Amino acid sequence: MEFREAANKIYVVNDSGETIGTASLSFPKPDIFTIDSVVVVEAARGRGLAAKLVELSVIRAIREEKKIVPVCSYAVAQFEKRTDYQLVEAAHL
Repeated sequence: MEFREAANKIYVVNDSGETIGTASLSFPKPDIFTIDSVVVVEAARGRGLAAKLVELSVIRAIREEKKIVPVCSYAVAQFEKRTDYQLVEAAHL
């Protein structure tokens, strides 16, 4: 299993190279991006992959000196649960 980044997503592939989870990102402003959806295929659920995708989004925001607006319900819940993520949370768009 390997986590990867692309321009508009962070994703995880299995050992066969198939994408099994994705955090989709949008960039409405130069200094802000949104987490629009976090999806993990059913067979790979329960392993913490979705939480890791959100965590890697936060790490990316720190690295790129950006803020995040969590849009999807899972990302919102993670930001509420992990108070350390509030460091990169944008108040609004």
